[in-house]
Amino acid sequence: MIDISRIAQEHLPLKKVLMHRPEVELAAVTEETLEYFHFADVPDVDEFLWEFDQLVAAFEGMGAEVLLVNEILKDDPEATAYIANRANMTYTRDLAIVTPRGGVLLGMAIDGRKGDPAMIGRVFDRLGIPRLGELEPDGLLEGGGITYFRGDSVIVGRCDRTNPVGLQRFETYVRQAGLRRMITIPCHPGTIHIDGFLVFIDEDLAIIDPSQLDFAPAIIKDLETGQIREQMMMDFLAAEDVDTIVISEEDGWAAANFVMTAPRQIVGYEWAERVMNEVERRGGKAVGAPGKELRKGNGGPHCMTCALERGAV
Repeated sequence: MIDISRIAQEHLPLKKVLMHRPEVELAAVTEETLEYFHFADVPDVDEFLWEFDQLVAAFEGMGAEVLLVNEILKDDPEATAYIANRANMTYTRDLAIVTPRGGVLLGMAIDGRKGDPAMIGRVFDRLGIPRLGELEPDGLLEGGGITYFRGDSVIVGRCDRTNPVGLQRFETYVRQAGLRRMITIPCHPGTIHIDGFLVFIDEDLAIIDPSQLDFAPAIIKDLETGQIREQMMMDFLAAEDVDTIVISEEDGWAAANFVMTAPRQIVGYEWAERVMNEVERRGGKAVGAPGKELRKGNGGPHCMTCALERGAV
């Protein structure tokens, strides 16, 4: 049984998380299909899987239970046949988000991912998670562009992989889910997701890239009254008493793309050493996983996780 009631409390310990260990589908990534699947390079399959297993072990070592898409759907021949041709299923974060009242199947921007959220819908059905709604076929918004904040707010990025239909439909669903506030961050042209520059690792601590956050004022909407105001995100974080760990290009690729498994306990790529050291200096714990092959899918550990349940230790 999965308890989704506290899933929006991003600062609580991660109890259950959905990941997908790819099987034959990685063979679909070739030099000819790199753009279609949005891979940076053709991965070494054995090394990719070894690194994936190391990442799973890191999450389990931090107390999270990892549920695998391919295990949950193994006796669904239609789903298995579909997934065998969809190389991006590993990046489960983008496909769906669980709210306190059900799952929302999100809308994919590239052809190599369109239709994939339906597989997570089947997972939700198997796990007993109700479906609150879906964005496809005409709504665009991916999970890497969404984060919860302190249980009653959701932050979304208005970036290259969103459209007005997706944002409006998602707003309707999170209002139905009981959230009080939606903060929309305008992103630089070329930006895909906000989890490259804003990830909360406690209720009062975030990993950020200020140059990305202050492109333009965020739109802060009260979902109960409809009232709207504008504020720069750095000012918003300061007003909410959120401390920050600032990253730069020197920290390495995907240096913000960590997953919080408990307050100030994080899992990410091993090369972001300065970030991990800073978390531990502040009393936390950081675990780095190898990602030489995993990064070829243009995703980090945060991208490979769809949080299902959060709660007390």
